[in-house]
Amino acid sequence: MLNGGAWDGCGGKAESGILTKTQEEQRHAQRGPELKFRIKGNSLRLRLLRPEVEQLARAGRVAETVRFTAQPGASLTYALERSAEAEAIEVRYKPNEVTVALPESVAAQWAGGEEVGLYHRIDLGEGATLAVAVEKDFACLDRDDAENAEAFPNPRAADECQA
Repeated sequence: MLNGGAWDGCGGKAESGILTKTQEEQRHAQRGPELKFRIKGNSLRLRLLRPEVEQLARAGRVAETVRFTAQPGASLTYALERSAEAEAIEVRYKPNEVTVALPESVAAQWAGGEEVGLYHRIDLGEGATLAVAVEKDFACLDRDDAENAEAFPNPRAADECQA
């Protein structure tokens, strides 16, 4: 719910006082990227909306920072970037930053194509691996997600919600 109303689930407004798709796009432009980052066990998953995929293709990097407290340095930046040096999907870690790097050709093909996701297992030695997934973010099927306007159309969504 936003401004006392509800989204119609297809990216438009359901009642007055709600942001329209154009207003939501302007709000997104002011906020910047909304790259989703999930850590579960020894796996990382990044999900990108259409604007983030376009930014990756255009600028070569999409990043988001989460602040945990008001203390300086109490944050984590997570990023996805194209890399001329990467031969496969790789993860780069330094204090306060995790970056998933995609080979240039892989990033270009994925960003411009219909492929939903990129998946790779990184050998960490001693029998350990890190599973990495980079995916295009589909619209939610429950139809109450205000960000559906910038999501990729869900192939399982009802015909009336295929924008």
